[in-house]
Order: sequence, then C-alpha cells, then structure tokens
Amino acid sequence: GYLGVPVAIAIFTDQILPAYLLIMVATVIYESTLGYYFIARGKFSPRQALLKLARLPMVYAAALGLLFAINHWDIPQTWQNAARDFRGFYVISGALIIGISLAQVKKWRFDAPFFGTILGVKFILWPLAALAALWLESQFFDAIPQEHRSIILLMSLLPLAANTAAFAALFDIHPDKAATAVAASTLIATVTLPVCAVLLGLV
Repeated sequence: GYLGVPVAIAIFTDQILPAYLLIMVATVIYESTLGYYFIARGKFSPRQALLKLARLPMVYAAALGLLFAINHWDIPQTWQNAARDFRGFYVISGALIIGISLAQVKKWRFDAPFFGTILGVKFILWPLAALAALWLESQFFDAIPQEHRSIILLMSLLPLAANTAAFAALFDIHPDKAATAVAASTLIATVTLPVCAVLLGLV
C-alpha cells in the first residue's frame, strides 16, 4: 500500500481507483487477520494469538469502512479531507516502518536461500501467476473489465508489505530478515515497477 497507493493514484483514473482501494482493503484484512495470527502463533498459544488479534485496530477500521459503504452512510467532509490528506503520509509511514525496523537490526546476515526464495516468488512467480490467471480468465469467462486487469497486474509488481517488518519486529521473529527483505523488495520495485508498467501497457 505505501508504494502501491501513490502509484495507483498517478496512473489510474478516478473511476478505476476505488476498485484498487477496495482490493487494498481486502489485502489489509488478510494481513491483519490470518497473516497476523500465524505470525503470533510463532510465539503464543492459539488463544493468546486470537486475543492479540482482537486488539488490532486495522480490523475494526476496515469493518467500519465497509459498514459505511454498505449502508450508504454519508462521511463527514472533515473525514473525507483527512483521508485525502493521509494519502501523502501513507508513503512516508511505510518508509518509516521499514526504517525503524532496519534500525533495530544489530547484525546483518545475508541469507541467500531465504532472500532468493522470497524475492524470487515476489518478483518472478507472482507476476507470472497473475498473467496466467488473467489469461485463463479471459479464455473461459472474460468477466473482468480490461481496466481492472491493470489493477491485478500492478498489485503483482509491488514490493513486500511494510507490515511484514512491523509484525516480525513486534513478535521478535527474525526481524532482521523481515526488515531487510522488505527494504530490498522496495528497492527492486522502484526499478522493476516502472519498467514492467511500461511493458505491460499500464502507463
């Protein structure tokens, strides 16, 4: 999100952007439920992990947003202004999370198999899987609008989530590896994202 949202704002129209943000909500819900729970299970019992999950504010924020949308409730203008202004801070907050996580790394260790697997899946297998899924969908169903296919392609090109480093640091589960992987994927994405966006016709 911290890199994807500003990129989406730059390349998508106002008609497509809400669909991208809705997918981001689904991503946040996944990260903040199953993702958070499985990381917590590395240190705690199932009950303790669920209790920690219940304290996570992102779950309630997403639920509140969906509740407003489903019921077509008007959002006060002040909230809308705050949300609009927060988009710029979203990038900064993601960079801050990565920076704080990296600052806690006491000893740098380059684990080639770990980083090779993580970055290989993220930047090779995941984009190829997205392309294959879109091709199969077009052959059998062809129900996804062309402009929404661009959203799926963009999301497959984004770096690892900053929350990965935050959760790893929170539970002290290889925070050095998580922070380094997120930072490395962000640096790689700054090169691969614009190149692939041009090649795939996203811009």
